[in-house]
Amino acid sequence: MRRAALSAGQLYQALAALLRQTMLGEGPPRKLDHLRWLVAPDILSFGYALRTTLSSLIALGIALWWELGSPQWAALTVWMVAQGTRGKSIAKARWHMFGMVVGTICAVVLVACMPQAPLLYVLSLALGIGAFCFIGTLLPGPAAMTNYRIHGMRASGFTYAIIALDGVLAPDHIFEIAMARATYITLGIVIETTVSSLFQYRLENRARNRLATNFLQALGGATRSLVRLLGGDRQAIAHSTDVFGTILTLSDQVEFAEIEMGRHQHEGDHARAALAAMTILMSRGLELGALLAVPNSQGSRYQATAAQATTFLQTLPTRLAGEQPIQPVLADLALLRATCRELASTCLEEEMVAATHPQ
Repeated sequence: MRRAALSAGQLYQALAALLRQTMLGEGPPRKLDHLRWLVAPDILSFGYALRTTLSSLIALGIALWWELGSPQWAALTVWMVAQGTRGKSIAKARWHMFGMVVGTICAVVLVACMPQAPLLYVLSLALGIGAFCFIGTLLPGPAAMTNYRIHGMRASGFTYAIIALDGVLAPDHIFEIAMARATYITLGIVIETTVSSLFQYRLENRARNRLATNFLQALGGATRSLVRLLGGDRQAIAHSTDVFGTILTLSDQVEFAEIEMGRHQHEGDHARAALAAMTILMSRGLELGALLAVPNSQGSRYQATAAQATTFLQTLPTRLAGEQPIQPVLADLALLRATCRELASTCLEEEMVAATHPQ
């Protein structure tokens, strides 16, 4: 009894100290960063939570008003397709809708073809789900499903299984069951898309700024890696995979920015072309890093040219991030390119002379 009273007293003192520190700021600082998303979320996270909650409640209310059999699926669909940005939400909603249509059609066909063959029915159901998942792995895009194409095929298998299992008990009403399931999903997608559009202030400008920020982030990683490669750092070759991974991820994110900016813009095409050129530049840098491993490959002329290229690469992200005109950057790039070509032609001429006139 005394031990229980002591434990209760210690718990009371700990809670009192925590409350005193929270209200008055007394005591040593406490690290609560892992709870920041709960106690002090940023404005974007709060807006995402608010609009998703409102969308799910509206979808649930409409489903109850329509007296649907399973109204909770409308609210669950909202949470399934809701994302932090409108571009991601629309992309996921499109593929989720596509998966719902495909899964619904396949489920109706399955129930119509073999309602009296249980074993064949179960085998066909399992094969169908496996086929949807297999097809999803063949679609273009990263394995992390960030472009939601794989999610669309997964939604096909999910819808296919639910409708088929519900319809096997009442095959004569499979069409009504399928339409009810499609109504839940469509209602959730429409409500989420409509409500999220109300929370997108200056969406086009923010999408363009985010695209530029992502490009500068990838460019900064590429330039740092190239500077290390020019300096002959062998570890830079091993760390270059991180740069390629960043470029691949950002290239996949361009799709969402295009949705937010509109198809009439061409920033997405320019971003893809720039990321492709960045990938080519990194590949050339890796080739150069391999050549620098050859003994006596770094002469005085190479050192001078490498220093000039290093200076240009180190200042490039900063110069592009500001409001400075692009003409000086292009002029410096043309000068650096001319210097590299002159050095390459000089070295090639010396090699030809050495090969044709051996001493």
